[in-house]
Amino acid sequence: MANKLQQFDQLIIALAKAVVEAQNISKRAQLNYLKSFFYKREPTEIEAEAEEVSEAAKKAARKAKEVKEKAEKERLKAEAELKNAEAERLKAETGIEHYSPKTVNISFQSLRPSAKLGDMDTVRVPLITLVKPIQHSIEEMIVSMNVELGEIRETERKEGERKKVFEQKDGWGGYEGETTINVSTTSGKQGEAVGTAHVTIKIKAEEPQEGLARLIDSLYKVL
Repeated sequence: MANKLQQFDQLIIALAKAVVEAQNISKRAQLNYLKSFFYKREPTEIEAEAEEVSEAAKKAARKAKEVKEKAEKERLKAEAELKNAEAERLKAETGIEHYSPKTVNISFQSLRPSAKLGDMDTVRVPLITLVKPIQHSIEEMIVSMNVELGEIRETERKEGERKKVFEQKDGWGGYEGETTINVSTTSGKQGEAVGTAHVTIKIKAEEPQEGLARLIDSLYKVL
């Protein structure tokens, strides 16, 4: 079997695509890991919450009509307006996926000054605040291989292709000519020896992205 030649630039592109795809798979795996700390709220649950908030708004509006004290009346009106706005927001978002953090209740000896021996306080703790999500990415990939050079050709682009290259929308043009280098990753006269490559991949740990860091920080504040 004769050595199978391929274009050198296509070999480089294939390696680059492999790195991008590996990075993509890694990021998706990390997203799935983070997703395990949240549960998806069903649309019916959101609708029920919207209805509950709406009823609370009506209740506050009714109380505002009953009370005579001006300050209390204004407070109840403002509360009703806020709850109405919240109810409308929830209704508008019923078609959007909603996730809430998975939590556990943790009880411990109360530290309140008035607490007696055996008094316990219970805190609902989001699970994601108990771990430090470490993300990682491919920092560097080094590939070394031996190839046999084949034919090197200089070709001119056809008129239509040349026009297409120089009229690209982003304003960056190419060369009028095109260099093609053919290489073989196998060795031997008949290509019986399979080519090998040495690949070194460096993975680096990253701090959580700003969006995730802010989310976790806001969950810390409710503890």
